[in-house]
Amino acid sequence: MAGTLSSNPNVAELAEMPFVANGNLRDPLGWTFRAEDERQHLVRFAATLTISATLGVLQAVRAGAGIAVLPDFAVADDLADGRLVRVMPTWHLDSGGIHAVMPDTRFRPARVTAFLDILADHERRRS
Repeated sequence: MAGTLSSNPNVAELAEMPFVANGNLRDPLGWTFRAEDERQHLVRFAATLTISATLGVLQAVRAGAGIAVLPDFAVADDLADGRLVRVMPTWHLDSGGIHAVMPDTRFRPARVTAFLDILADHERRRS
């Protein structure tokens, strides 16, 4: 959860904040936040703005349109440089996965196998 807001709300107050939704997601407005002690809190947002592209959501958040749920890789530089802040640093969302979908085939090109190996290695190191 990243945004340009500097306040530190509790999880119950999130739904009242302006929210930029990613319209490409299956349920862009419902998010289950988890605390380190395993408490859970479902937040249903009302979108202030809906954009169907992750980088578009990021641009809207950078411009101050509200808070959003964005992937770590998309906001890493903004967080490191202080352009964005984690709104709920003690809560987290379930990690999404990376899925490789390909046709069932007897032989897979070496470049595809190499890419899948790199992807799997990256995920192992990230975990």
